[in-house]
Amino acid sequence: MTGDAAVFYMYLMVVSVFGQLALLSLQLIAYARSRHKSLLLLAAGSFIAFIQAIVGLPWVHLGSLTRILSTMSQPVGIAVFLTLQFLLGLSGVVWLLNEFVRLSRLERSIAASP
Repeated sequence: MTGDAAVFYMYLMVVSVFGQLALLSLQLIAYARSRHKSLLLLAAGSFIAFIQAIVGLPWVHLGSLTRILSTMSQPVGIAVFLTLQFLLGLSGVVWLLNEFVRLSRLERSIAASP
């Protein structure tokens, strides 16, 4: 990898770690305030992505600490954990959006009633 490409790769990896940490924090704060379980699904997906991003950092050698982290750094493990992250995130978003639509309809029906 050339010098510029390596710097760009490192930038993307660090931004990914902080981005996932920010999303995870926001989801956990929202869950603490609302107790809506869909936010736990989203947080679980963000947690997996956060760990995956940390494992991807070349100077962090968490992959050798446990079998799970080691598996996450292998191509098959990456595919499994990204699929799990996708399914958790998608399920959480669908559930959360359905709840939003339900509450919006309820609010409109309350506002329309005399």
